[in-house]
This record gives sequence, structure tokens and C-alpha cells, in this order.
Amino acid sequence: MVGTILACLSSAHFYSSFENFIGVLLFFFVPWSAINLVDYYLVKHGRYDVQSFFKPDGIYGGFQWWACIRYVITLAVQVPFLDQLFYVGPLVSSLGGADISWIVGFGVASLLYLAGAKRFVRAVPARACRRPIRWLRRLGSAEG
Repeated sequence: MVGTILACLSSAHFYSSFENFIGVLLFFFVPWSAINLVDYYLVKHGRYDVQSFFKPDGIYGGFQWWACIRYVITLAVQVPFLDQLFYVGPLVSSLGGADISWIVGFGVASLLYLAGAKRFVRAVPARACRRPIRWLRRLGSAEG
């Protein structure tokens, strides 16, 4: 019911409301996604010890403060490039009104995380994980 009321109230300017909603999602989720992609493909090369995800004293630890700090720094770096209803960054007008905050966020988060991973990430023991392609091959042969 609340959703219907909100939809009726915003129907006159639905497109701009939806566009700004997507922009806010991009602002928060693109840096987070960049960190996960860099970790998976460039740092761990697809090798994870899944059992350690659930152990606070496992090889990943309970909380990666250094990654969270890099995420917050990336959010701050995106702000000058943000173009939303509630805030327009100072660099948006020089870009012709384009909101490129999510592009900046992807690049900055990737570089900051990769630089920090060289110092803070522990190597995953080879015995603790398997390359993901092995289970994919088995899945393909099972359906075959």
C-alpha cells in the first residue's frame, strides 16, 4: 500500500526520481563491487578458502578495516562528480552535467584496494581451495 501511494505521488516525475535512485545505488555499490572484483580476479585469482569465511580466526580475519577505509575514501572522492537532486558536485558543470561519480568510484576503489592488498592480504594456502574451473568442468560432464 505504501509503495502504491509513493508511486502515485511520484508519477509526475517518475523518470527523474528513478534516475536519481539508480544514481544513489551506483554511488554506493560500484566501489563495493570494484573491491570484490579486484579481490577475486587480481588478488586471490579465484582461490578462496570458503571454510575460513565463517571463522573469525580464519585466514581472512573477522573484519578488514583497511578495505572499509578505502571504501569510505572512495565515497568521498566520488562526491565532486555526483549529480543528484539533493546535491550537485562542483565538477559536474565542467563535465556538461554528466554524473561520472560511479566511473571515478570504480577506478579509485580498484586502485586503492589493489595497493592495500599488497600489504594486508594474506595468501590463501593452496590446499585450502580449488580453482573454480574444476567444479565447472564436473558440472558440465554431469549434465552431458
